[in-house]
This record gives sequence, C-alpha cells and structure tokens, in this order.
Amino acid sequence: GGDFHIGLVLDDIIIQNCFKYALGCQKGNNSNFYINNFIVQNIGSDGMDFKNVPNLNDNINITNGLIKNFAVDDHGKPGLDLRGNFNISNINIELNHRLNVGIDLETSGRGVVNNINILGAELPDGEKAQYRGFVIAPPRNYNFDKSLTFNNIYVKNAKLANIYGITGVFNNMVSENAPGDALDIGWDCSNREPEDCNAGQNIIISNLQIKNPNAHGVRIRETAKNVIINGFNISGINDSKKSIKIYKQASNISLSNGFIPTVNSIEDDNDNPVYQKNNILTSI
Repeated sequence: GGDFHIGLVLDDIIIQNCFKYALGCQKGNNSNFYINNFIVQNIGSDGMDFKNVPNLNDNINITNGLIKNFAVDDHGKPGLDLRGNFNISNINIELNHRLNVGIDLETSGRGVVNNINILGAELPDGEKAQYRGFVIAPPRNYNFDKSLTFNNIYVKNAKLANIYGITGVFNNMVSENAPGDALDIGWDCSNREPEDCNAGQNIIISNLQIKNPNAHGVRIRETAKNVIINGFNISGINDSKKSIKIYKQASNISLSNGFIPTVNSIEDDNDNPVYQKNNILTSI
C-alpha cells in the first residue's frame, strides 16, 4: 500500500514457500530499489513482480540471484515481471513448468539486462515444453522513452525470446535446444488492435548463436521493421525448417556476417527473393 516506496534494500535473502508472489510491487511510485544476492524458490505465481504503470518504477536494481520452482500454481507466470526503468544483472532462472517464462518485460521502457542464464528443466514423458526465456511486450501509449539493452544472454531448452517491443539492442545471445523456434521478432497483426501493430521494430542484434532448435532458428514476422542482425551462427536446423524465415510484410531487414547451413538457408514469405521489401543480406 501507499503512494511512494523509495529506497528499499534487500541483501542476502531467501524468499521461499509463498502462496502467490515472492515479491510484488504493483502500486504507487517505486524507486531506488536494490535487491541483491538472493534466492527465490517454491513460489505459487511470479517470482518478482513490478507491474504497475512503467513511469512509476524508477531505478529498480535486481542483481546476483537465483529464481527457481516458481509459477507452481499460476502456470505460465514469469520469474521476473518488470516495467519501468530497471537494471538486472547476474541472474540464473530455472524453468520448471512447461509454460514458464524467465523474464517478462511488460511494455517496459528504459532498462539494462546483463549476464542472464535461463535453463528449462526436463519434463515428464508426454509433456511438450513451451518454455520462453524472454518475452518483450509491445509498446502501449505510456509517455516515456523506450530503450532496452541486453548483454550476455544464455538460454537453454527454451525459446530464446519473443521480441514484440521497440528500440532494443541485444549483444551476445546464445540459444541451445529451443523446443520450437528459437527467436521471434514481431508478430502477425491481422487480428490485433492498431496500437499493437508496431511490434518488433528498431531492433539491433549482434553476435547471435542458435544451436539445435526444434523448428526455425529466427522468424522475422509481419510487423518487424528496421531490424539489424550482424554476426550470427545458426546450426542444427531440422531439415524441414529454415535458419531464418522472413515474412513478406517485414521491412528494412538487414542480415550480415552470418553462417547458416546451406540446405536450411533464408526464406522470404511466398518464395519472394529476400532482397525485396528492403530486406538486405550481406556477407553470408
């Protein structure tokens, strides 16, 4: 409760066996939070949740932590659910239910995410994992700057990311053994509200490695625009899938300095040459 929450410091803590959230800050103005050296485990819903209006969260710092066995009851909830101005670093997240999400950036604005490891656990026979490492939500009409920076991201046995947001820089990302597509940028806008149709735009990715996804390596979907991927290595693609699939409505796509299997190359939607729609390929 309350209108202002300023200067929270939590250091060397274990939060466990919670019915709902381990830590929930969804009301008022939250600023200058420092959460460091922590373990969050055995949680009914989200691990940590800062889900009020983004411009009411400022300088939220979450560092050096382990989050595991969360969303035990509310399946599909994330380990970290964040909006606003934040800094996240040195976090390990273990996904334990087939619908788990590691980090959900809900219409988030300004943020830096460094040194994240996300691992999907093995599931019982017959259960198909739909794990996702990151979900970066599309923008809404909040009046604040939108800029996200990611450095040194490793995701294994889960989708690397759904990138629906705008204005993001991603450096040094590794995906191993994604249960489906490894990376989605943008989405289909045919049945969405107009404000959701600028998803996956102004995205720069450098040094991307994708190994052994169960479907496509990268899908660049209809709403994607102004996407640059420079320096990528994609391997272990299923014979019926593509390293990179570009949908025909996507525009201003630049791919450079990449290595992909010859038989699983790059496909533009409806067999159009990838040079159309301003989709530029160099040094592949």
